[in-house]
Amino acid sequence: MNLRSSSCNILDTFQPTYKLFGERSILVEWPSIINENILQNILIFKNNLETYKVKLKIEIKSAYNSLLITYDYTIDNINNEISSLETLYLSEVRIQKSAFKHWKIPVCYDNKFGLDLDEISIQKKLSKQTIIKLHSDAIYT
Repeated sequence: MNLRSSSCNILDTFQPTYKLFGERSILVEWPSIINENILQNILIFKNNLETYKVKLKIEIKSAYNSLLITYDYTIDNINNEISSLETLYLSEVRIQKSAFKHWKIPVCYDNKFGLDLDEISIQKKLSKQTIIKLHSDAIYT
């Protein structure tokens, strides 16, 4: 799926900011809100960094509205490095299917293990069955 030609244009939606974070890191920040589109955007960019900057020794840490890119060396020219990152961010890229993982986590709702299920049921005025259905039907990001 090419993001430039898709109807969602995830990469066009946001304009992250880039700033030096110590001598060896660059912090890339998106709007300070928890938003699934921002998270998708960050994960796509992270995947592209891992794919296209494989020759560089970097470590990438992601959060809900930022990426911290840490190099194994001191960044001599911050402007050149930021320009390189911006170019990669704005380039036409393809999402690899391996960029996103779907995890299945087993959950036990038995009273022996679901110690707070009764409390949640009373607090939310919902039956245990409704709480279990709401919890197990959701896809969490």
